[in-house]
Amino acid sequence: MSTFLSVFQELYKAGEKYLGTDESVFNSIIALQSYEQLKLVFDEYAALTSHTIEQAINSEFSGDIQTGLLTIGKCACIDFETAE
Repeated sequence: MSTFLSVFQELYKAGEKYLGTDESVFNSIIALQSYEQLKLVFDEYAALTSHTIEQAINSEFSGDIQTGLLTIGKCACIDFETAE
C-alpha cells in the first residue's frame, strides 16, 4: 500500500467515513507533510472519493480551522515553479 493511500485512508476515517470529525488527524497530517506530499494525498483523495479535499474540509469544519486548512490546501496545490 502506498504511503499516500495510507494517509488518504487516515483522513477519510477521521472525517467523512464516520459521524464526527477527528480534527487532530487532519491537523497532524496537514502540518507534517510537505506541499508536494499533500498535493499527492489530495489528488488521491479526489480520485477515491469523487470530490476534493476542499469539499471535505468545507463539510467537516467551520471557522478558523476551516480557513486555515483550506489555505494550506490551496498553497499545496500551487505549482510554485510555474506560478508567476
